[in-house]
Amino acid sequence: MAHSPVDSYALPSSPQPRSWTAILRQEAPWVGALTLAAFAILLRYGHDFGYWQYVVLASWYAGLLTAGIAWRPLQWATIAAVLPALLAVWLYSDGQTPADNLLLRYVLQGVAAVYWMSLALLAATATYLAYVVTARETLGRLASALTWVGVVFGFIGLGVRWRETYLGHPDWGHIPVSNLWEVMVLFCASTALFWLYYEQRNRARALGAFVMPLVAMGVGFLLWLTLAQHMDRIEPLIPALQSFWMKLHVPMMFVGYANFTIASLVGLASILFI
Repeated sequence: MAHSPVDSYALPSSPQPRSWTAILRQEAPWVGALTLAAFAILLRYGHDFGYWQYVVLASWYAGLLTAGIAWRPLQWATIAAVLPALLAVWLYSDGQTPADNLLLRYVLQGVAAVYWMSLALLAATATYLAYVVTARETLGRLASALTWVGVVFGFIGLGVRWRETYLGHPDWGHIPVSNLWEVMVLFCASTALFWLYYEQRNRARALGAFVMPLVAMGVGFLLWLTLAQHMDRIEPLIPALQSFWMKLHVPMMFVGYANFTIASLVGLASILFI
């Protein structure tokens, strides 16, 4: 009788730490790219910075630098999300809009990218379930790949939407975590991203069949907010959210939400199967 991948699940031994010399040699392109990006931001926007803006930039720089070194796939995911988002920003700056540019309308516009994220994460969930039932490794790899696609499109959508908040009215510009629609995009993308990290670190792909269904439920709720409640519309920030701390507090809060969600679902799987 064929065994489900869940039956053979076991935690692997921890990877051996790399020496500082190896880290500096292997991660030089990542360190260089992030450093250049930080300097480019300072040159372009630094004249408008206050003290707290420097704190935000330094926090994101240190966070991405550390996370990318600890988990190298994050480097490529960051590049895959940032470059298309920058292309969309350039297209908007060039005066193009979703009404006259097919790439913006169907792919790179904030809402369009979120639709692609939703499609990829729903397909990934179904593929993880099929992988557990069939134990076919090809399905497992496909499930992980679809999850990566969903994560990248989710962060493309958030990045482009940040620019879009400035288009209708410059005073409305804000980090896209201001309403339920935007934070649900962040929840779905960040939970899927953290799952990919734990999946690779623990070689526990089969547990995606427990984690990703909840992400799919979040996607379903997000689509309802979009199609029925029209909460994808950009609106000005309410006074309570007009704070510097929103740029740090909300993203860090969803780091906690994502990890708590994964821990609870993996714990359920452990109770049922291990």
